[in-house]
Amino acid sequence: MLRHKTALEHAQKALAIARACSDITGPDHAKINVGATMAIAFYNVGAELEHLRLYREAYASCRQGLQICGKLLGADHTLCIKLAESLVEIEKSKQVSNFP
Repeated sequence: MLRHKTALEHAQKALAIARACSDITGPDHAKINVGATMAIAFYNVGAELEHLRLYREAYASCRQGLQICGKLLGADHTLCIKLAESLVEIEKSKQVSNFP
């Protein structure tokens, strides 16, 4: 459990860094790279929250990652597919009512 808490802290730091970089200006490929990094960071935060059985928060984090990913990379991108699969898995393992 301690390792997941530590991993969550690291994932949250990575997300904060990606968010700080999200206001960059420049070529579209740079924006896409930062967006993909943010989507991955949201996924990582969600995965650790799921391990900690914080299902609502995990679902919200993965959903945010999917929204960013879908806008920048398109719904058929591998990363978007993985995030969508994660949402399904979180729903299956949820232990809360009135989800999400």
